[in-house]
Amino acid sequence: DAVSFNSVLLALSKPSTADGHRADLWLERLHLLSFAPDSITFNTVLDSHARSASDAEATDSAFWALEQSPLRSRLEDPHRWPSALTYSIRMRPAAYQGDVDRIEGQWSEMLERRIRPQASNMWALLEACSVSKPPRREEGRRRYDEWIASGGKLDRHLRNALKKLTRSPRVVAPYEEDTSLWPSPSSSSSSGSASSSSRLPSATVVTAQAPPTRPARPALDEALAAALR
Repeated sequence: DAVSFNSVLLALSKPSTADGHRADLWLERLHLLSFAPDSITFNTVLDSHARSASDAEATDSAFWALEQSPLRSRLEDPHRWPSALTYSIRMRPAAYQGDVDRIEGQWSEMLERRIRPQASNMWALLEACSVSKPPRREEGRRRYDEWIASGGKLDRHLRNALKKLTRSPRVVAPYEEDTSLWPSPSSSSSSGSASSSSRLPSATVVTAQAPPTRPARPALDEALAAALR
């Protein structure tokens, strides 16, 4: 059944054994046996490609191949694929390559599909802004502030990405950490939306030797302070 196939596919998505081509062959076998895949199946196949190719273009091609697969219409949970997790897998190679424009395009695509971006998606965008040549730090700061204002929620991965992006926090303040937004491809979590109650608490400034012309960024300041704790 799909659960057994997913176990095999999971082995093909591990960093040391990732093999997108073999994952595709197993997916074809699933089709020939008339088994119905689920969102975990598709996410794991995509993750196999993302890890084995480590290339944004190849990962995009794998995503669209899944979209056009005859198995797409047979998904047991079609409303859960693609999800925010799917897009975080798809964005990962682009993030490491510093391809900000590609990730922004995928972010827009998520919104068009009514998929709410999560912390893992914001991590990809900030990582890309950090490693882009030259780094696009101001754009990353602005996009993070917009995401927090819309109800986004900080987690430890995103905290590290903010530390890498800015390198110069100005405040110390509490933060709320969310560890629920980084499931593995084998997780059954969906792309559920974050409520307004998940917003970060107000930042408490304890040191502020900031240039007078620099605009205030309370949400960013709070997260950056947490990164130094």
